Amino acid sequence: MNESIKARIKNKHLILDTNILINASKYWGQYSDFFNLLNSLEVKLVIDDSIKFEFLRGASTKENLVQNEEFLLGLDKADLAVNKEIFETAREISNIYVRNIRNSNQKISFADCLIAGQMKKYNEQREQLFFATENNTDFPLLLFDRIHIHTIDLESRISNVGIYMFNKDKFQTRKNVFMEIKEPKKEDIRMEDIPF
Repeated sequence: MNESIKARIKNKHLILDTNILINASKYWGQYSDFFNLLNSLEVKLVIDDSIKFEFLRGASTKENLVQNEEFLLGLDKADLAVNKEIFETAREISNIYVRNIRNSNQKISFADCLIAGQMKKYNEQREQLFFATENNTDFPLLLFDRIHIHTIDLESRISNVGIYMFNKDKFQTRKNVFMEIKEPKKEDIRMEDIPF
């Protein structure tokens, strides 16, 4: 990680995505350097309610559930609750995604929209909340800036952890375009325009 990125995230907050929790709980040795780097920069880890839900729902046995709960308790982290404001922002973000990525196979999850909503809320005044994920395609650059990629060698595969920042200018531009879209009026549709 270069010095400008280190300075940018130092003493800030970082939401960890579910995939990082899952992999870190399985491969702590390989992820420890990443967490040590964040700790050295005094980055405060954050877990959103939707991420906590996704992580804990993956337990297939009571023993696995207890292990996952203990893993979360062992992390020095803050919990981030979802409220009505975050929910409404997530809905706006989902509308923007549908409008802009509807021709691709990419789908946006409810949890990812909530995460984006959290990032928008906590970055309105100044940069203070970043996001780390291994599912880099889930956070398209139409609303985010990818500021760093941290590679973790898991021996059987490589994990690329993307660190993202919500871009409020991109959001506002996309929101404005979405709000200007109008449904065609019935009189605008002519019979000869119908292909059958």
